[in-house]
Amino acid sequence: MAKTENVGIMDLERASRVVQIGDKSVTMLAVSAEGIVRLLKAFPVIQTLMNGGLTESEFSMAAVLDGAPGLAAELIACGADKPGDVETIEHVKTLGLGTQLLLAEGVVDATLEGGMAPFVARLTRMLGGFGVSLPEVSASLTEEQGTT
Repeated sequence: MAKTENVGIMDLERASRVVQIGDKSVTMLAVSAEGIVRLLKAFPVIQTLMNGGLTESEFSMAAVLDGAPGLAAELIACGADKPGDVETIEHVKTLGLGTQLLLAEGVVDATLEGGMAPFVARLTRMLGGFGVSLPEVSASLTEEQGTT
């Protein structure tokens, strides 16, 4: 087993994934906690998905797109280190669906190292230590969104 090096927090770098688009490569960055909260507030459908609000048979790309127009473009903009940047978001919206999916996959892979299930399990454990459940967090975000 390889020995890991103990480093300081400032030695860590933001996770990234290189995405190949034709003959070009694009580096997509992990979205921070601040970026995730921004997306949760802007797109409540994500909260619904995290809370299991859609059954497996109800879950479809159409359901996600109906509930969150612009989600892919905003996620990709966050992964390009341009969260909320209108010019970037509008440009991403002009890209083909295949390109958008590749870029979004790069962002998700960089952000959720190990995948969605381990991420949700870690988040649930962490929040449970504070006596908070994911549905409570979603309700809080929804209420806050309504007041801003």
